[in-house]
Amino acid sequence: MKKKVQFVKGFFKTMTGIFVFCGVAGSPFLAHAHHALEFIDVESYSVAPHLGFIFYTRYDYRVDDKNDPSLDHWEITPGISCGLFNFLMLDAHTHLARFGPGHVVDGTELPPFFEAFSVSALAQITRPRQFFLDLAFYLSYENPFERSRNYLDGKYGIEGMLVAEHTFANHAKITVNAGYSHEFDGETDYPYAIGIKTPLTEDEHGISAGLEIFGSFKSTEIETLAGVYMPFLESILMKVGLGISFEEELGAAKGYRAAFQLMYIF
Repeated sequence: MKKKVQFVKGFFKTMTGIFVFCGVAGSPFLAHAHHALEFIDVESYSVAPHLGFIFYTRYDYRVDDKNDPSLDHWEITPGISCGLFNFLMLDAHTHLARFGPGHVVDGTELPPFFEAFSVSALAQITRPRQFFLDLAFYLSYENPFERSRNYLDGKYGIEGMLVAEHTFANHAKITVNAGYSHEFDGETDYPYAIGIKTPLTEDEHGISAGLEIFGSFKSTEIETLAGVYMPFLESILMKVGLGISFEEELGAAKGYRAAFQLMYIF
């Protein structure tokens, strides 16, 4: 137990230092919540228990434009989250990615490289089931690495998000995210996300399925992601999802996405 407490103290000091650095140097633009416990990308109210950890690895393959294969890319996201005081969760992760030439400023073919590093905090505002809605606040910073800045025009940015979630008697959930994101020397956006999930068996904590929807209040584009969330051995969670993006609301499909994630909770 002492070793775990010492590790937590070291992790907390490191995360604090990273937040201070990012606050001075700039911050990032986090599009999705890779550490979310209830969904694939929709930020959820749940946090890891006090001194609890989550190791995760995520793989995404994206077809941004079905008519332009040069925009295809994949991304691997390893990360770690730590729970504190049973209401706060800190997270750090990085992105290893390979982008098609359509994403690169000068059209160069690039090998896989580490794109960015991100830190975030999720804090519960209300106690679980205290009100009709469980509320939390999410804040993230992302620091693009040099290659991202040079070849992808990556920018420092920051994102804040309000999380509202309602849990039904059978552990089905509906979650809404409403956020503000700003790229330094770049754009400001107002993203939103909606997640709905329900158990597929009588075990309310067993396998479940859901639908996640993402968009922006400044755009008509929308993305949907159908997901299955499968817990194993009480400490392993596997998530898989298939998504479709639409250029204007639910018109013709523009692109596609596949996601796979493994989380180890202890």
